[in-house]
Amino acid sequence: MKFYDLVDYILNIILPENLNCFLCDLPISKSNSYSICKSCFCKLNYIENGCKICGKPIKSGNAEYSSRYSDDGEYDEARQGCDFCRKKSFLFDRNISILEYNETSSRIVFKYKYGKRTFLARVISDMMCDILDKKYSDVLANADFVTFVPLSKERTKERGFNQSEKLAKYICKRYNLEAVELIKRVKNTKKLYGLNSADRKKVLKNAFVINPDYRNKLNGKKVVIIDDIFTSGSTMNEISKVLRLNGVFEIISITFLTGEYKK
Repeated sequence: MKFYDLVDYILNIILPENLNCFLCDLPISKSNSYSICKSCFCKLNYIENGCKICGKPIKSGNAEYSSRYSDDGEYDEARQGCDFCRKKSFLFDRNISILEYNETSSRIVFKYKYGKRTFLARVISDMMCDILDKKYSDVLANADFVTFVPLSKERTKERGFNQSEKLAKYICKRYNLEAVELIKRVKNTKKLYGLNSADRKKVLKNAFVINPDYRNKLNGKKVVIIDDIFTSGSTMNEISKVLRLNGVFEIISITFLTGEYKK
């Protein structure tokens, strides 16, 4: 058993439902959803109306609907996605995100990734699965493979674990599936936080390769990729490029957070 898996096991016994909200530390009852107090939970924005391509929340008069009209006012059935998607060339078919990125939701991920609170993988994956059950039950059911965004060996050693891999394993456990490593990260890229889309694309170029164990097993298959945050789509696009080159037919990513598109 790995060290951080052992920590998870011990914490799940000591704090099975958390006696305090892990965000604000206020006392809570064991019945509180996801070990979060009502005050903090109300600050989480579930994505009700997400773009059918990138998953970003659609606001301001339904940008997705209006984007399907050409400049001369004619409806174009072929145009899909929101204004964010129309400026991108995505190689994946769809991203599904659960929550909007805001001050409260980002603290969950920050505590998980950088605060060494790896037991939060169970909380985050439960939040993701509950929405998948309600709205997207067919996505995982139809997948041939479920994978995750890989970290470099250097970053894994620094952090102690791969946050996306842990989420994928918890999610797969709930559905009696297996999370497999389809992709290897061969470049120890610098952190992407704060970089714009163009810089992210440059940093991630040629960062991923197919796992040799699956090179001849992906033709015509459907793949689901698990990650914590969808920002510009650069990471998913670079991974999707590798998967497409190996014959993957459909690629859907499932992420915990994504931000609102701002012009």
